[in-house]
Amino acid sequence: MAQLWSWSAACGGVATDRDDDPVPPDLRRTGDFLYLRLRRSSYASAELDAWAARLAPFLDDGVDACVFLRHDADGTMAVAAETMLARLASPRVAA
Repeated sequence: MAQLWSWSAACGGVATDRDDDPVPPDLRRTGDFLYLRLRRSSYASAELDAWAARLAPFLDDGVDACVFLRHDADGTMAVAAETMLARLASPRVAA
């Protein structure tokens, strides 16, 4: 991790349909921004809420986040991305 920090390189966290682990990957900022790829074929509303809650502390600290959701043929994941963005844009209460 120290090497990534020294180069200000972003290391991406990835979540896919192939993950057997029910616990999502750790989010660690290794560069100037956070990089995350959400590659599951679908996300329930509660899952989007959980990802938004995990991203919020980074955004609140002024860290940019590049979050990519899986592309699909019908635009479902584009709607999920818009949903997550709306959740992140709404006012949050600090824990």
